[in-house]
Amino acid sequence: RARAAAAARGVAGRISFHAGDYMAFQDGPFDLILADTVLHAIPAPTGDLFAKLFFFIAPGSIVIYTMPSSCGYNRALAGFRRVLRWLQHPVTDRLILVVARLLHGRAWDSESLRERIPYMYLVPARYDGPALHALLSDTFAMDLVERVPLPHASPAQMTHTLAVFRKRPA
Repeated sequence: RARAAAAARGVAGRISFHAGDYMAFQDGPFDLILADTVLHAIPAPTGDLFAKLFFFIAPGSIVIYTMPSSCGYNRALAGFRRVLRWLQHPVTDRLILVVARLLHGRAWDSESLRERIPYMYLVPARYDGPALHALLSDTFAMDLVERVPLPHASPAQMTHTLAVFRKRPA
């Protein structure tokens, strides 16, 4: 859909979309990378992940990501999700769906709620916060331009932050 929208707007030659194994990806450099709620879930060491990201962007380029915030709420929810992951079973899935219907039954249909069950077992590999910002600044020459907390729609959803970084000119 993204490719079709780019073609319809006449920008297909200036924009590209990629989906796949990020750590195996080979392309670039890019002027902008947008990673929406994905970097926290990539099972790679944080330094390796961002070294790869740094490699793909040109000096002066922008990286925008959304990621769970480093906060007590998210860490507690991650602990709960670890327990759920340990207990993962079709019965647990049904229990999660029952709770989701109680919380969101009027706003979401059952199929939409069902497709979100796997997220209840997802534990972030990393969080957005001062430690990550220091790594990006000190190791990868990226400056924080903007950081915006995002609202979350459910007590079962982690709070996220949108962060904008610019790679320092060479």
